[in-house]
Amino acid sequence: MIKHDDNYHMRKYLVLFIIVVMIIGCGGPIHEGDTDNPQKAVIDKKDIITKHRAFNHFSKADLLERMGDLEKAADEYRLALVYDPASDEIKRLLANVYCRLKRYDEALDLSLQITNIGFDDLLLIADCYRLTGDEKMAVKYYEKATQIDSTLEVPTHFLAIYYSNKGDLKKAERYFQRLINMGKDSDKWRIELASFYIQTGKLEKAIKIYQEMINRDSSNIRGLLGLAAVREMQKDTIGADSLYKMIVFKNWNSAQILTLISQSFIRLNDIPMAIKVTKRITELFPDDYLTKRRYALLLFSNGDYNSADSVMAQLTESIIDDPVVYYYRGRIAQMNNDFARAESMYVYSLAINDTLSEVWVNLALTRAELGHTDDARATFDSAMVKCSSDSLNILFFYGVFLSRQENYLQACDYYKRVLLADPENTDVMFNLGAAYERGGFFDDAEKIFKKLIKLEPDNALALNYLGYMYADKGIKLKKARKMIKKALEIDPENSAYLDSYAWVLFKRGEYQEALEYQQKALRAGDDDAVLFDHMGDIYSALNKISEARKHWRKALELDPDNESIKQKLAR
Repeated sequence: MIKHDDNYHMRKYLVLFIIVVMIIGCGGPIHEGDTDNPQKAVIDKKDIITKHRAFNHFSKADLLERMGDLEKAADEYRLALVYDPASDEIKRLLANVYCRLKRYDEALDLSLQITNIGFDDLLLIADCYRLTGDEKMAVKYYEKATQIDSTLEVPTHFLAIYYSNKGDLKKAERYFQRLINMGKDSDKWRIELASFYIQTGKLEKAIKIYQEMINRDSSNIRGLLGLAAVREMQKDTIGADSLYKMIVFKNWNSAQILTLISQSFIRLNDIPMAIKVTKRITELFPDDYLTKRRYALLLFSNGDYNSADSVMAQLTESIIDDPVVYYYRGRIAQMNNDFARAESMYVYSLAINDTLSEVWVNLALTRAELGHTDDARATFDSAMVKCSSDSLNILFFYGVFLSRQENYLQACDYYKRVLLADPENTDVMFNLGAAYERGGFFDDAEKIFKKLIKLEPDNALALNYLGYMYADKGIKLKKARKMIKKALEIDPENSAYLDSYAWVLFKRGEYQEALEYQQKALRAGDDDAVLFDHMGDIYSALNKISEARKHWRKALELDPDNESIKQKLAR
């Protein structure tokens, strides 16, 4: 955009001076040689009148422009131009007023009529072309202007951006380098050039620029941040993490920088460092509610539930009623099996905002845990009304609830309703397959799991589930072994997969190898009745009855109502 500096006002006075001089010149005495030429005298008098009128309109225009009445000033400049149509200076001044009025087409048209286009005219023409969207012509005139004066920051920047957007590496580099050489905030232009390199995939060139900035000043925050960001792009998480830590230690008392960096640690999954930094921000600004809440949520995501609840308890004492805080306090209570407290937290959250579907869902599941089945159903129904935009998610968890109630057929109906709208949702397909299997619909379950595995060949959960289904029935054992082995390759320490693999070996009569895998499963897993039950079966097949009974007794301790285990021990 054109700036109206002292030169602009100087031109106005120059025009005024020229007009006055011309009037004075025309108004002098008639020379003796003209006495015999009365027609010439008339012409001179007309010229004097014309110049006077031009002068009057120009003076009015100048005054109006000073008063800020640009529309009337433009009218007066136009009248001045009527009486002095050859004046390049009046054209320039009127074009400038048009530009200030954002009448760029008129400013451009007038500027192009100037006989002797000068440096300022080039800039105005280029500005008008840019502002009317003709970048190609703007570039043409900006380049002419920068050939005259290579220290023009705005035009040079425009050209740099233009050529970077066009992907012209060579020209963009040239103009960015010019900006850097101007010495005015050269790091700003270095960063823009580095950004251009990043956009065009020239990461090593970007690294070089950032490294140069750091070499000149080891605490250069912009250089360090840029270098860390490029390391992230290169998937160099260790390098990026170390750079972000360096920035943190150098700026331990800057809440603004720490806030920015904390997000980087979250992206890099360095949650402990994100927690440390966020805690420091809360120390610098103890009354900052949002930062303290972020700190609590980070503690929650890191599994430090007691600390998270403690921070959230402080937040509930503030004047802000935050449904999110009560929701997470409910989640913590729910995970601690304190379902009555969880219910009260969810109810409080919904009293503040009853459109949060995840709160409704967890409230329904909590009520189910409390044995309030009818209340749980009613809660799901309310959720469908209050959060209709998230109905698919609610239907899914309604199906989960029904499965837990062993109402598998109805659960399948809910899962299928979700799949009608989202037919390739593999999470829903897995739950549907599991509900079919538990409901005794083996063929339907097999069909669903096959479809799921076709969509996601490396879905370890589905591979293990279908493989175990085959093994438990003693069918397709070769295929079952292959599927479970693939699941183990994806997650080698998964106790459920190790148990499934041992079970398919057991069904194949390979008892010794089955024993080895079942021992691995017990070492990798928590106390699970199924693991000890299977171990008992394997020892029994190896004719190690005392060991078998020992593991069956342990399984019965964990699952006291299991009639199958009771029968084994009764033999």
